[in-house]
Parts: sequence; structure tokens; C-alpha cells
Amino acid sequence: MDSQDKTILIVDDEPDIRAFLEDLLTAQGYQCEAADSGPAALSKLGHMKPDLVLLDIMMPGMSGLEVLRQIKERPDFEAGVVMISCLTHPNTTLRALDEGADHFVVKPFRVHELLQTLDQVLERRGTTPS
Repeated sequence: MDSQDKTILIVDDEPDIRAFLEDLLTAQGYQCEAADSGPAALSKLGHMKPDLVLLDIMMPGMSGLEVLRQIKERPDFEAGVVMISCLTHPNTTLRALDEGADHFVVKPFRVHELLQTLDQVLERRGTTPS
């Protein structure tokens, strides 16, 4: 997959995870932006159009599910959304997918599986060459 010119918004309240994901995805050729909360993510999405949003579920104040609901209501939002969480209950996964997430990745994740998931979601959404 050609990751050049693809932008990913990383939303996670844990600084170490944000930094790890940003370093990993930048090394893969993605442009990355990061947000440490739901409100910060919504603010960034007011002026940027990422190709994909990598969104944690458990965050203080506003959960990733609430962020997902709000961004999916925006008529101009076209990015893929991959939820990441340490929550493994099937209802959590189903709820995220029902709300419009493209995929769900459980923490801790294997790097190659995360990258493969991102590639698949971008390809399915038609944002990468076949």
C-alpha cells in the first residue's frame, strides 16, 4: 500500500500510546496528527480531513464512542474509523461497529496486525490504489 499523503488522526488519552502510534505510523509513511481527548479530536476534525481516525474508546470526559457518534453525524466526514481499546467484551465491539466504526482492534495489539487493519480499511474505503 502506498501510505504517502495519507493522514491519520490518532486519538488516545495515554501519551505513551499516542507517541508510539505516531512514531510507528510516521515510519510507515503516514502523515499523523494526534489528539489527547474527544473534544481535542473534534476540534482538529473541524479543520482537517484525515483519511483515517484511530480512536481509543476509554477516555476521560468523552468516550471514543461519543466522538464516533458525533463525527459520523457530520455530512462531510468520509474518513475510515478504527477503534482501539483494551475492552474485550463483545458488546463493546458490536456497539462500536453499529455506531459506524470500520474495524475494532484490541489493546495490546500486534504491530503487523494493526498495520494490516489500517491498510484494509483504507483500501476498502477507496483511499489507496488497488
